[in-house]
Amino acid sequence: MGAWSYVLDFTRALIWPVVVFVIIYVFRKPLADFLERVTQIGAGPSGISASADPPQSQELRQKKSSKNNKAVKDLQPLVKRYKTQLSNTRKGLTDAQKKSQDLENQNSLLNAQVELEQIYSLIFGSQISLLAAIENNGGVSAQQPLDSFFELHKQLTSYSTVYKTFEDFVAFMSGHKLIEVDAQGFYHLTQRGQVFLNYIRSLSYPLGKPF
Repeated sequence: MGAWSYVLDFTRALIWPVVVFVIIYVFRKPLADFLERVTQIGAGPSGISASADPPQSQELRQKKSSKNNKAVKDLQPLVKRYKTQLSNTRKGLTDAQKKSQDLENQNSLLNAQVELEQIYSLIFGSQISLLAAIENNGGVSAQQPLDSFFELHKQLTSYSTVYKTFEDFVAFMSGHKLIEVDAQGFYHLTQRGQVFLNYIRSLSYPLGKPF
């Protein structure tokens, strides 16, 4: 008996929310139309009251819809013009970015060329010959084969400009990253060294400049 009483009380409590939901669902369109026309809502001793504009006639609705359609149609040229301007702006930005990138690349190439020219103005002919020898042999595995270039440098260069030691002689090239030495003492031509040799050859610069 107690269980049935509980179920009955639960059903009574649940029935009114269900009824309200069903009413709202059935009359959802009229309610939505009414809420759109509500102009004032008030509360007084007699309860909550609301005032609304009278329902629009079918003819008025059609006029309103036609007016809205016309407004949308009038906006289409503006939207099209905006899209065109936006496309042109994006194209202009793309062109500007491309030009900026081209200028940056040209500036990088110019800086690289200036650095190669500076190296050529300072390097001795014997050092260029050493770079060429390392290039031809794919690297040199010991100091001994390179001593001949250093000795030639000392013989043909004035004492005031001569490198005093072999280490100083190759330090200029390693300092400018033209060559590198591995842990086994193997001398390699770097990519920058290869670029330097290709550069002076492409411009027909004399390789046998003062030693």
